[in-house]
Amino acid sequence: MKKVLVGMVAVVLVLAFVSCDLINPPSPKISVLAAPDPGDGTVYDMGHGNEIKFGNTPVNVPVEKTITVKNVGDALLTIDSITTETSQTAFTVNGDPIGVTALLPDEEITFVVQLFSAQADNYGAKLLIPNDDPEFDNYYLELVGTVEHVE
Repeated sequence: MKKVLVGMVAVVLVLAFVSCDLINPPSPKISVLAAPDPGDGTVYDMGHGNEIKFGNTPVNVPVEKTITVKNVGDALLTIDSITTETSQTAFTVNGDPIGVTALLPDEEITFVVQLFSAQADNYGAKLLIPNDDPEFDNYYLELVGTVEHVE
C-alpha cells in the first residue's frame, strides 16, 4: 500500500511540474534601458515605442546616447539586429548595425546611438530591435533630435 501511495504521489508531483512548464514555459523577455531626456542621465526601463530625445546639437557635432538591451526572461533572447531606419542617415548605431545577438537570461548588450548631421534639420527615426520576445518581437524606440546652425 505504501509503495502504491508513494508511486501516486510521485506521479502527481511529476504531472504538476510538467503542467507548470506547459502553462508557463520559459521565455525570453526584452528590457531596454536608456536615459530618454537630454541633460538628464537618469536611466529608465524604456517601454516599447517610447521616445529618446537627443535634444539640440550644432551641425557636425555628434550627440550620443548609451542604450542597454537586457534579457530579463528565463530563456535565451535572440535579437535579429539592432538598426535605425534605413530611410534616414542622421541616427546611427555604433556607426554600423549590430548583427544577430543571443542573450542568456540576465545577460545584456550595451551600444551607442549617435545623432550627427552636416545639415540643420529636425530629425526623427525608429531604433529597431527585432527579437523573439513573444510580447514585443518588433520592439522599437522613437529617436528625435535637432541639428542646428550655430553662429
